[in-house]
Amino acid sequence: MKAIIPVSLLLSFMAVEAWASLVVPAAPPPADYRLTAAEADVIVAEIFGAIITDSVETPQGFSFTTSGLIAGRSCPLDGVAAVRCGAFRFAPSKINVIGKARVGGLSGHLARNKIVAVDMESDTSALSSGTLHGVLVFRTDRISKKDKPAFAWYVSRQGEGVSMELLDVDRDGVLDLVYTYRQWLPGGYMVVSRDVWTFVDMEASKLLSSGEKLTGVFTSVFDGVPLHKDDFFGISRGTWRVLPLGQGVPPAIVLEQAHLGPVTGWELHVLANLGAGWSEFLVGSSFSGELEGVFEDYAGDESNCVPIDTYNELGIESRRRLLDVEYACTTAGFVKGVSIANLWNALRAATGGMHMIATSLAESVSRDLAIGWPKTWPLSVILSLYGVLATNNAMQATLKSGWLDKEMYVIPVEQAFPALVPVVAVIDWIFKGFDTMRQCLGALRPSP
Repeated sequence: MKAIIPVSLLLSFMAVEAWASLVVPAAPPPADYRLTAAEADVIVAEIFGAIITDSVETPQGFSFTTSGLIAGRSCPLDGVAAVRCGAFRFAPSKINVIGKARVGGLSGHLARNKIVAVDMESDTSALSSGTLHGVLVFRTDRISKKDKPAFAWYVSRQGEGVSMELLDVDRDGVLDLVYTYRQWLPGGYMVVSRDVWTFVDMEASKLLSSGEKLTGVFTSVFDGVPLHKDDFFGISRGTWRVLPLGQGVPPAIVLEQAHLGPVTGWELHVLANLGAGWSEFLVGSSFSGELEGVFEDYAGDESNCVPIDTYNELGIESRRRLLDVEYACTTAGFVKGVSIANLWNALRAATGGMHMIATSLAESVSRDLAIGWPKTWPLSVILSLYGVLATNNAMQATLKSGWLDKEMYVIPVEQAFPALVPVVAVIDWIFKGFDTMRQCLGALRPSP
């Protein structure tokens, strides 16, 4: 007995030590860095090989006018690591180097990589590939042609970067790049998408993708789930957040969307790595109607809001958090023809932090109440104003870490929030009256 006790204690200490060794230390936080004009010149002229004809410093960074590439270059990708142009041709006419750079450990736990976003346009490329944008990751905090940077890059009809964040999404102790970009497709169709890239050992690789752009000679179609979308069907506004699942478990990614327009609805996508790689853990959606088969009503679909992957082997804390998301999904469906029930579901979704689901449910109730003009119209306006606030906050959260934070996104009120049309008309009339009065007073003022 005396010999067993020390051995048991030793085994216990060994188990604790082994468990502690599995806990990856948190990645050091990244730092902001303001790019210099000299560094921007190196990126454009030496790394991309562009011939600079003019340059100007802008609030967003540095804008270069270029006249193609130096001899021997067929595209700017020849100057970055592990990429070759091949048959791809792209001669930039304009290159924007974003001044808001970051320094952090993307290639390793203690690395000090400099991370720079760039946008390029070409006047000579095909219509479907007129822009090239992405993020350069340098091996150190120095920008040098000697060590070719890794490049997370995209080609599109018309696109540009919006923002970037550095987060340890997969909890491996190394930061990952969360890159948000937008692109315009034919017909004024705009999507804002968000992908996650890893750069371990200076190899650019997508960890999570929101979808792919399918491009033809004269057309482009986005196949996936973007963060935001504006098209002739209405608008979609989304939130993208990291859901911690406990110690030693990679967090889940929750993408929640509100669809507003002729058809009101919501979508919920939960991505998780429960041991077999990243995949969709749960998908849920509900719509208040149909529009020529574009949106389907998933009521009665047994797979809706049902976990695709199992989480029986997870700890109780991780299970509880995933069950909370599953419960919020299953209890947020539209109740057709009963506005008070949808309003109750909207309140429950809002208190549970699911503001996009709450927005779509509240707007559905608002549209039903607007029919009872004028008695029920005031409540309809209040619910639609909540939707405007929630969708605006979702867009501002997207722009928060980026370089377009001063840009205003106009919400198509007539299409997304019809109950607010009279309010907007009155406000426009008041502002036009003030402008007319100001112009009249200016005309009456005596000239010096």
